[in-house]
Amino acid sequence: MDALFDLPDDSSRSVEQELQDQELRGRIEEALSFLPDRERKLVWLTTYADMSIREAGRKVGWGKSAADRHYHAALDRLRFLLRDFDN
Repeated sequence: MDALFDLPDDSSRSVEQELQDQELRGRIEEALSFLPDRERKLVWLTTYADMSIREAGRKVGWGKSAADRHYHAALDRLRFLLRDFDN
């Protein structure tokens, strides 16, 4: 998951690399918009609010098992939506 959202912050990066990073960020934001609201919030909480899947699941009204299922389903959808980025 970290590789999906964390992009290197290296000041020696080329303009081309910076543009690719900006494009990827835009594609990630767009892909997130295709997730159901609760799954999007779950992914956001685990990624940006540094919550565990269990904690984030409680915030959106799911137990541990449901949160884990939805979290992994959301990641699968994001991977599918972003699959052509490197090609």
